[in-house]
Amino acid sequence: MKRLFVLLAVLSLLLAGCSGKDDQQVISGNGAGGTGTGASGSTATQGSGTQTTQPQGLMVTTLSAQEQKLAEDKMKTGERVAVSTSMKYLNVGDVYTFGVGIKNGNPTTNNFRLKPNLDDAKSPGISNLIHTDATIDNWLARNRFDTIQLKAGESRVVPLIIEVGPEISTSSKTVPGSYTFEVLVEYESSPRFWDRYNDDGDLLTIKIK
Repeated sequence: MKRLFVLLAVLSLLLAGCSGKDDQQVISGNGAGGTGTGASGSTATQGSGTQTTQPQGLMVTTLSAQEQKLAEDKMKTGERVAVSTSMKYLNVGDVYTFGVGIKNGNPTTNNFRLKPNLDDAKSPGISNLIHTDATIDNWLARNRFDTIQLKAGESRVVPLIIEVGPEISTSSKTVPGSYTFEVLVEYESSPRFWDRYNDDGDLLTIKIK
């Protein structure tokens, strides 16, 4: 009888050990499942974030075929300097690339360069907006303004990128109105000396809505 009790005790211990292993496996399996669920949740969150991203404003950073043709057509009428589009409606944050056509009307090869600058800024109800520092130059910061060499009679259309900034000076925000740039072109009349090429001063007006 004593031997029987011993055998029953050993059997009980063995059964208890097997039950513990099964419990551990179940717990481990649930943990992996929890990890998988967490990763899926993260992906869903990222996906949701992507879907809710707000659309950007106008972003045209290269010269389009349309703007190129507009400038070329204007030069065919005899203009030595031609701005593809003289007026454009934009918003703060928008980027747009205009074309500036330059035709060398001189009898020799010459170097040319763009020197655009803000000529005038007006807002409804205000005669003129004040821009007394170089903040407005940030609107032109995407340009390189490299020297352009043209043979006699040769023409080329170069890009002019405007990025409408939030300010026109350190004390003046960009508000709805008209911002007119003079698109000045200079040519190298002698080594390191530059003269104005387009005497009439071609204008480009940005209208902010």
